[in-house]
Amino acid sequence: MNLKVLFFLPFFLFSPKQILSQNYKPDSLILALKNAKHDTTRCATLARLVEVSDDWEKYNQDLKELTEKNIPLYKNNKAVQNVFKKYFSSYLNNTGMVFNNKGEPDKAMDYFNRAYAINKEVNNIDGMANNLGNIAYIYHNKGNIEKALELDLESLVLREKINDKLGAASSLNNIAGIFNNKGDVLKAIEYYEKSMAYREEIDDKRGVAMVLTNLGNIYKKQGDIDKALEYYEKSLAINKPFGSKIAISTCLNNIGIIYSQKKNNKKALEYHFQSLVMRESDGDKRGISGSLSNIGIVYSEQGKTDSALVLFEKALSISQALEDKKAMAGILCHSAKVYFKINKIKEALQYANRSLEISLHLGNPENIQEASGLLYTIYKKQGNSTSALQMHELFIQMRDSIGNKETRKASIRSQFKYEYEKKEAEVKAVAKAEKEKAELVAREEKNKQQLIIVSVCIGLLLAVIFGVFMFNRFKVTQNQKKLIEIKEKETLHQKHLIEEKNKEITDSINYAQRIQRSLLASDNFLSQQLSDFFILFKPKDIVSGDFYWADKLSNDTFALVTADSTGHGVPGAIMSMLNIACLNEAVSKGFTQAHDILFETRNRIIEHLRNDGSKDGGKDGMDCSLLCIDFKNKMLYTAAANNPVWIIRNSELLEIKPDKMPVGKHDKDREPFTLHTFQLQSSDTIYTLTDGYPDQFGGDKGKKFMTKKLKDVLIANVHLPMAKQKEMLETIFTNWVGDLEQVDDVTIIGIRI
Repeated sequence: MNLKVLFFLPFFLFSPKQILSQNYKPDSLILALKNAKHDTTRCATLARLVEVSDDWEKYNQDLKELTEKNIPLYKNNKAVQNVFKKYFSSYLNNTGMVFNNKGEPDKAMDYFNRAYAINKEVNNIDGMANNLGNIAYIYHNKGNIEKALELDLESLVLREKINDKLGAASSLNNIAGIFNNKGDVLKAIEYYEKSMAYREEIDDKRGVAMVLTNLGNIYKKQGDIDKALEYYEKSLAINKPFGSKIAISTCLNNIGIIYSQKKNNKKALEYHFQSLVMRESDGDKRGISGSLSNIGIVYSEQGKTDSALVLFEKALSISQALEDKKAMAGILCHSAKVYFKINKIKEALQYANRSLEISLHLGNPENIQEASGLLYTIYKKQGNSTSALQMHELFIQMRDSIGNKETRKASIRSQFKYEYEKKEAEVKAVAKAEKEKAELVAREEKNKQQLIIVSVCIGLLLAVIFGVFMFNRFKVTQNQKKLIEIKEKETLHQKHLIEEKNKEITDSINYAQRIQRSLLASDNFLSQQLSDFFILFKPKDIVSGDFYWADKLSNDTFALVTADSTGHGVPGAIMSMLNIACLNEAVSKGFTQAHDILFETRNRIIEHLRNDGSKDGGKDGMDCSLLCIDFKNKMLYTAAANNPVWIIRNSELLEIKPDKMPVGKHDKDREPFTLHTFQLQSSDTIYTLTDGYPDQFGGDKGKKFMTKKLKDVLIANVHLPMAKQKEMLETIFTNWVGDLEQVDDVTIIGIRI
């Protein structure tokens, strides 16, 4: 690490000024406080006002007085007393933050420990986790890295226990920061990835910005300052709308550091001074120290050594008061460089040795490398070859540790994980040409497939027309039979003819069924892609409007569509052929995102049906759900039109709700479909379905089966093997229908991860 850099501290403290809730406005909360009829309600409202009000210190004091008054009053009612104790612990935690921001970490630690003891007494797991995170923060600043790591891991366990995804993401971020400072970049990236997954799941934009900043820090460590700048600027763009001074000033500071490394001192100072102004207005002492130090670095490079030393001394004084040993080590090393530059060897040696001593205590390889490298240069100039050799060996040891090839590869891999475009790396020209040739062959095969599908559709249409003609013929023959009973032989002949024609129609439809089934996803292909699954497919008639389609996309994800075409029987089957053809067209154009595939498929369907002879053009299409599964990273990307996707995890059913519009002509047919992203876990079971099963009439009262009952059946039987689940669903459906008629096509697909 270049000790010019004072990284954005990757820890998340629950400060009263870090507003966690955007659902409450101060005015409405003040009104609620006035109207509150019970002190427990007043405490809850005061706690929210501490989060969102500029006058938060007043409300924190009110919270203290109200809780201290009530705690002894309810000694005979432990449940109510515990509520007031919980809010008193919030006051203690907030007060600890005040002392921490004032640069009094020991007092802050006392308040955090008192808050933790109360939360533990009343079993407030959320509060305990927050307190542990704040205590870990102080231990980290004091240089007790192992203790900080221990407490952050304990806090993570508690937050995951209560499914606090925001808190868990913060703990993971803190743990990643500790591993990063220890030089274990592999571990740091692992925990940053876990933190990012939580934040994306709960749409925590500010948290995403924080992780982007920390990943930028890793890129900077690896020497890729252009990529680091890109991540810092993305983080700044996300943070600006929220107006958080701490986050914005940190982004400005990091961008200034990059411009300093690019030797663009003018822009570096511009960003550093913007950051300093925001930090001073917010009373952020740790940030002020960092900005002063970074401005001093630029001044030193410009030859303004006296000004640089003044700023370093101010920054060092603040960091010493805060007991921020990591910052102290960096500032001491900067000062030593300036003294060496102006040939004050005694002072340079003194400051460099203090920097190395602190760095060795912290175990930070970047700081140790920087300090030992400077000491090697000083001892060499003094002619102290023994000490110079010792420092040179230490410098080489740290350099090799930081430059480990495996670490560099891991850092590069993280780029692809968190670049939102998820593009592949560029390949060599020859490989690119071969890929383009393969794609051309694939397109030609797709075109052939389209031709076959269109031909089949025309054949089915002709079969339907022929069937209608034969039905009319049958009616005429029946009338003739009544009128001409005396012509028994002729009648028998006509009957025989009709039976033959009926057989031809039935044979044609049976043949159409074989053609339709050939276009469905084959069992062989599905078995190659899925390890454990079932498909319950029960058409109402011989052919079906329901269908299921699958393909391997160009980005190596597995796509599966479960669809209900307009109509059922022969019309539904013809529509399903068109829908499958349009899905193939969308995929052949290279679309790989679930919502993009459905959007393009809808365009193709509307275009094909535009000239069907109706006034407004054909309004047929399909309801469906589209799964795109990345098995390697256990990620599910889905888009759905009117049909939901269900995921059962630990006997709990999670529902991905569909867009309320079909894949076809509609009032919203220019609106995009919603892309849902879901982190899968082992043993998750995914279900997709059409509406045929829950809409089936039956039972003792002849009512619909209903969606809720189907959900209960799946939850109760999710532990069964997938084949057994299919048998169970078929048995329940058959018993439910009884003597009634099946009203619609039925499709349910289950996939176990």
